[in-house]
Amino acid sequence: MFNRINAFEVREYQYIVGRLREISLFSHYLDDGTAHGKNIWNLYGTGGVGKSTLLQVFRLIAKQKGACFLSLDSGDFNHTAHDLCTALYKQVQGAAMESDPQTLLEATVTAIHELCEHRKVILAFDTFEEWTGLETWSCGNIC
Repeated sequence: MFNRINAFEVREYQYIVGRLREISLFSHYLDDGTAHGKNIWNLYGTGGVGKSTLLQVFRLIAKQKGACFLSLDSGDFNHTAHDLCTALYKQVQGAAMESDPQTLLEATVTAIHELCEHRKVILAFDTFEEWTGLETWSCGNIC
């Protein structure tokens, strides 16, 4: 199962307790070739229950299954639409793009759509509750 991930990543996976249902659902989601369209998963719980760790397991599973896993944490960028697009674009293209906000948004969405043509793309937003003011914008423009 872990033929494309390293030993450290496998070890990280072994410390997960009590999340077999979520892991199984995510794995089946990646395997299901008919799961198209907008799918939003909401992992919630009090601090310290392992939400971020579960996202890391999802990243490992996605990597093993050939999916692209783009992950942003609230602390990764300033909470503006421009900085969100910059962070996503950098993950997809490997370098930042200096541009006006609209051009950057269009380039980011285009780059993500191009990835979607060849494999599943997962956008994982950790500590999303801290994205004050970006919830509506991100769901309306990126998701």
